[in-house]
Amino acid sequence: MKKQIALAVLVAIVTQACQTTNPDAHECEIATWNDFATAAVSYTFDDNLPNQFLIAAPMLEHYGFVGSFYPVAKEVDNWDVLSHYSSMGHEIGSHTYSHLALSSLTLDSLNFELQKSKELILQNVPRTDCCTMVYPYCDKPDTALVAQHYIAARICDERIETSTPANYYAISSFIVGSESAKYKTAQSIINLFNDAKQTNGWCVILVHEIEDGYGYSPLPTAAFDSTLQFLDKNQPDFWVDTFGNVVKYTKERDNASIKLIESTDEHIILSLTSPLDECIYNVPLSIRRPLPAEWTDIVVRQNSVDTDFCIIDNYIYFNAIPNEGEIIIRRL
Repeated sequence: MKKQIALAVLVAIVTQACQTTNPDAHECEIATWNDFATAAVSYTFDDNLPNQFLIAAPMLEHYGFVGSFYPVAKEVDNWDVLSHYSSMGHEIGSHTYSHLALSSLTLDSLNFELQKSKELILQNVPRTDCCTMVYPYCDKPDTALVAQHYIAARICDERIETSTPANYYAISSFIVGSESAKYKTAQSIINLFNDAKQTNGWCVILVHEIEDGYGYSPLPTAAFDSTLQFLDKNQPDFWVDTFGNVVKYTKERDNASIKLIESTDEHIILSLTSPLDECIYNVPLSIRRPLPAEWTDIVVRQNSVDTDFCIIDNYIYFNAIPNEGEIIIRRL
């Protein structure tokens, strides 16, 4: 089906030549960010505070966005709330079992904190894969052990992440709210989004409390809403998604291989593969490739399922998932 998908100014593209012996094969391009956005933004929420679900999650959903929520597993008294928001597309990840400073723990104790938290979340939130975590007090422990349980983890050293993080177990974020020295207002947070846009980077926001709850560093509801309004109005420039989905996209993008299987006057067949575990890494990648000028009426399918696409200046743009079957662009 032909559908106008969100597209940004096409400046942040990872170019990967189609792997083919055909000298006439055109290049395929995988976008740096989903839908060729210029930057990525993720909202992360620590500590499982009531206002995160009473205020923040519904506001995110109002704008069509999702966030990442990190409960301390030992302290959860209502798993149904987490399960509900997971079913709405939000990420439920780990903030460990009991919120200890991890770098001071023995390896056995650290392993317990990591493993027990994930075990409880997977038992009680069936729709999540609980594949990312955030460190209590931003205290980074032995990351080799973290990597046995999670695909990425967040710290808070206040920098815009690059499109390929140097260390997936030390992904940066910005603490916002009343206790932050710099990021208390909507405009100060919006400035971070613009910084990410300038560098084609990824801005991760760390929220604890919203409005007047009892949690750490409350952020006023109005300020939170203003940041969402900005992203909504500038959505072609910003891809807003969960922390986990952005991690998955970057790893898939950097490991994906596109191969031209066949090209005729009637169809183009591509394969998109990745060596990563497809049970975890299943986020669609955004792709473009040249299209013959006379191909104005087409259909795109992956594994026999219609895929949304758009055509701009003789380029076709579409999303596809690695290892999900051949991509067929067929002229009608």
